[in-house]
Amino acid sequence: MLFPWYLIRENTLSYSDFAPLRSTELVDFVTESHLHLESFQRMKDEVVAALEVDFHETKDPSLLNVKRKVFNRKGLKEEEAVTDALEEYRLVRDFIEEDRAAGEALFHATEASHRKHLWILFKEKPVVTNPLPLVNHQMHHKLDKFLSTPPDTHKSKVKKIDSTLLRIASRSTFKTSPFSSFTSIDLKSFTPQPEAPAPHYQIELNYYIWQKILQLIANDPDFIPYLTYLYSGRHEDGIVDFTSRIDLNRGKIFNNIENHFIAKDNPIFSALSNFNRPIAYEEVLSLLQPFTSEEKAERFFVDGLLKKGILYADFELDEYAKDVRGDFYKKLGSLPDHHKIKLVVETMEAIDGLVDEYRLSGWKERFRIYSKIMSRLTRIEEAFGYTFTKENLFYEDYLAPASNDLELDESFIREIGIVQKLAILTSIPLQFKYEFAHRFHERYKGKSMAVRKKEVRDLYMEEVMKFTNWTDILAGVPDLKSPGGQVMEEIKGEIRDLFQKAKHGDGRLIGDEILALYDSFIERTGFSKEHLSSTALFQKTEDGYILNKLYAGHMKLFTRYFQYSPSIYEDSRFKEYVAQMCPDVLEIREGFGFNANRHETFLNQRLIIPGSKTNPADETAHWSNDLHYRYNEESGLIEIVGEDGPLEIDYIGSLVDYMMPPSIRMLSTGLTPRFDPGLVKLWEIHEETQPVIDHIPRLHLGHMVIMREKWLLDTSHFLHEEEVYDHYRKTVTRFKELGLPLEFFVSRIVDAETYDFEKSNRSDMKPQYMNLFSPLFFKEWVKLLKEESRLVVEELYPIGGGENHNIEYQVEVSMDEKAD
Repeated sequence: MLFPWYLIRENTLSYSDFAPLRSTELVDFVTESHLHLESFQRMKDEVVAALEVDFHETKDPSLLNVKRKVFNRKGLKEEEAVTDALEEYRLVRDFIEEDRAAGEALFHATEASHRKHLWILFKEKPVVTNPLPLVNHQMHHKLDKFLSTPPDTHKSKVKKIDSTLLRIASRSTFKTSPFSSFTSIDLKSFTPQPEAPAPHYQIELNYYIWQKILQLIANDPDFIPYLTYLYSGRHEDGIVDFTSRIDLNRGKIFNNIENHFIAKDNPIFSALSNFNRPIAYEEVLSLLQPFTSEEKAERFFVDGLLKKGILYADFELDEYAKDVRGDFYKKLGSLPDHHKIKLVVETMEAIDGLVDEYRLSGWKERFRIYSKIMSRLTRIEEAFGYTFTKENLFYEDYLAPASNDLELDESFIREIGIVQKLAILTSIPLQFKYEFAHRFHERYKGKSMAVRKKEVRDLYMEEVMKFTNWTDILAGVPDLKSPGGQVMEEIKGEIRDLFQKAKHGDGRLIGDEILALYDSFIERTGFSKEHLSSTALFQKTEDGYILNKLYAGHMKLFTRYFQYSPSIYEDSRFKEYVAQMCPDVLEIREGFGFNANRHETFLNQRLIIPGSKTNPADETAHWSNDLHYRYNEESGLIEIVGEDGPLEIDYIGSLVDYMMPPSIRMLSTGLTPRFDPGLVKLWEIHEETQPVIDHIPRLHLGHMVIMREKWLLDTSHFLHEEEVYDHYRKTVTRFKELGLPLEFFVSRIVDAETYDFEKSNRSDMKPQYMNLFSPLFFKEWVKLLKEESRLVVEELYPIGGGENHNIEYQVEVSMDEKAD
């Protein structure tokens, strides 16, 4: 079953826009030059051998000097070329030197030509300049200097921006991204639909800013008396387990860190626990009166309850409202008149106008407006003693109608189904679920345990820590105890063998072999999970498809775009799909200030978790405090049960799992068949050092490519301390000799144990486009060589040309619940 809508992502620069940076003239010259050089080397060797013979026969010492010059490829004077062979050497050697000089001149001329084209691209293509304030709001002056002066006059200081602009230009041509306005999007229906509007930007303020302002207000002593509060504790056996949320003030993601602590029960905690609704400030003070004076009660409310996370303000932006901005002002309007509220309203209304202005402006004006918004925010900063991060002020999409429609054949659906089953068999989350369930059953037998209980949470986290390699789905996991986990480990070994067989054979995985393993898994474990779906991100090739990634289902990569076609929510096809794929699902509805999580409410039931704020529509919501874990003997897995039995719980949003609070991961019953070829590690490392440490061919499953061709390189074999042109010439020659592509993506090898994720630039972890046709990209390649001992080179595939654009499709496919 297909979700009735699909998405087309299209890079904003066409191949022809980028083509001058892929010109082959320089590589063709180097290739021809290398042939001359090889011929000259053979001639040189022959001349040296002939001179040695002559010396042995004549003992003429002058021949030794000539031989030394020839051996070292030095020039000869005319009078030294006493034989025809030496004269030919002299002439050819002079030609080689002239050829090298011509090549070096062409290298620098090509570099100048490519810099000029880069300059033209950013001068003439607003699709690459308009998003730049969101890339780096501080690059305005460098960019202006770059574009306002002719490229042949640029000094080294101006050229420093080349690296950034190259990455942006290549990203805008070859790499689609779900979170980039260098990629246009078009949400389309599989059935005929009205013509889409002209290309335009959709932009809104980052929800994080709205959330942070409301939090600042909630923590301000002037407003504390006017808010209501929720209690964060859970009581059991004389102990209270508190869960609070913390915001790290980094921007973009709001309040997503959980803090747990326990305390002995006391009369105040017990009294607070009697409230199953938000508590008014006056009610809390009244509750405290028997224990302290009014003045001390007010101080204790702040220092003893709020700051410690025992109570938290029920005051937060509803990111799932139909009008999110309107909800922000509604929250402000619920507070009494105050000069700070007046300042916030005036400032944010002014910023709203600037955001609308920004949407319609070109890059220069956008930088100015961005700066103006930052300046406006300082008024709020001064009022509340807080400093906003100035990155990511906006969330922007570029909507552009795609001319091509999508038609999928049955082979695509079948092969996606096989990959989904492969994903289940190699699912680390599923293997973890088996292990946790086994440990839970060992400890508690048939007893139900509250999900929020500390010892249960500790057991859960203890099992999580045993799974240390989440970036390699085929890596072995030692000391598994659960029958389900052991079966998966055994089958995973067989799948590893299938991949290695394809790697060393014809590059083809056999679908029937994967299906047979899935049949075996079902038979041995009794695994049965309904309503599974995946989002397939793929591209079309000349004879089929290439799967870029199989990601989360349940519309998690679609919902953020529904705001651009809100009629979807009322469409009968949408309602039918939701009824089939998400029946009775409890939704964990937490936005975390991340605009991409935003959607209107279409699942009627909400699960309120620790740290959640309430909304008027939540009267029928379930509370996670009431939920329990229970071991299911038949499935060997844990189920989450409420008063009426087992529940299905899911989080519908784009936020990656590792950025969610642990409570969400502990409460989600969802399982997604995910497959990322980047997590299939097939490298075989040998002790002897070679330029190409290992090679993986393009891997196929039927008509679908599931992994691009890759090479693991030892960078020491590609570094040369010499003039840049000679280094370039050797690199191109070596790549051709080794059968490496001259246009590719390159990735760093990230060691999860030693890599500093907190301080790193996340873009450094992403594959980076390179081509050795361009001196500009060659210099970027050399930078990487100097920084890394190993690099992964991956083919650019498919390779497009002409006026076409790089396109990626996104569809959601439900998984057949039976083994084929």
